[in-house]
Formats: sequence, C-alpha cells, structure tokens
Amino acid sequence: MKTKSLLPVTILGAALLAMVAAITTVTIALGPSQGPASGLGAAVAGTGPAPSPDSAGPADAQPRNSARGDALEEEDDLGPREAAGTAWPLEIGQVTRDALAAAASTSGPSGQATHVSIGGTIYYGIVYGDTKATDVYHAIALLNDGIHHWTRQGGAEWRYEGVYDARVCAPPVPARMYMAWGLVLNTESPGAPPRTACPR
Repeated sequence: MKTKSLLPVTILGAALLAMVAAITTVTIALGPSQGPASGLGAAVAGTGPAPSPDSAGPADAQPRNSARGDALEEEDDLGPREAAGTAWPLEIGQVTRDALAAAASTSGPSGQATHVSIGGTIYYGIVYGDTKATDVYHAIALLNDGIHHWTRQGGAEWRYEGVYDARVCAPPVPARMYMAWGLVLNTESPGAPPRTACPR
C-alpha cells in the first residue's frame, strides 16, 4: 500500500525534473555563447525582433554581453596584432556609424540601414588577417526590417552587403566573429514567407 501512494509522487517528481531540464536547455540555447572565439562552427541567426531605430540611441551601440567582455575600442586603439584568424569585438563610435550609413546610402536600396547612424543594435568586430591589409571588419545591425551587414578589408571603405531575414539565412560573417560577439543564431525558425530571398 505504501508503494502505491509513492507512485503518483514519483511521477510528479519526474515530470517536474523533465520540465526544469527543458527550460534549462531552452535558456542555454537562446542565451549568448560564452565560448572563446575560435574557428569552430556555430549555428547562425534568429534573434527575434530588433529594436526600432527611433527608440534606440547610439548609447546602445553594441551590447556589452559579448563573449569577450574586454571588447576593444575603435580600431585606432587595437594595440598589438593578434594571430591571423582571431576575432575580436570592437566598440562602435559615431564615426563608424556614420561610415556605415554612408555606405548603405550609396549602395542603392538598403531599407533602414541608414538608420545605424542614429540607433539600432550594432555588432562590430575584426577578424585579423596576416597583415593590416588583410584584416576584415564586420558590422551587423539589428533593425526592424532585418539584419543588415557591412564589411571592410584593411583600410578600404565600408561596403554594404545587404539585409538578411534571420528566419532564412544570416549574414556571411565567420562563425568565430559571431562567437566573439556572444551570438548564437538559428535560421531554422518557422514563419519565413515562401521563396524569401537572402539577402533581400
């Protein structure tokens, strides 16, 4: 008789443990990556709705929760060179924001990309090459109409690469850069309109 009364409690306890494990798994999967920025592959994109450029100001330029909390200042303050292939997040300033907006406006139709000069959440960083001329800078901006992407190699001008729908694909940023930013993005979410082009 004692055994029968423990059965419902055991079932309830097992169900509670399964629910806690599921919540923990979802939290870990959706939370920022805490691993080092290495060359290993990482899942990419699906960050949910981005903040409005009208509601976000330059103060929220790049979230401070990057995997590398010691993000470097603008590229003028990079200090000693890192090994080729190393990715570092950079803090973005108004000069870089304005350069990104200018690149988007000269590229033709770019949606809300020009709003990066006044707001939005921007991730900005460098993947070191063998020399300064082969360093590649990446910036992505999370805006209401998608994820916008820019690149720059060495001392060249910024180039606007397009807007991406995170439900379908993510900007072609190296996985190590996403990891340095603390992002794990997932493109396998439902809800993408059929035949959505990427980039749009």
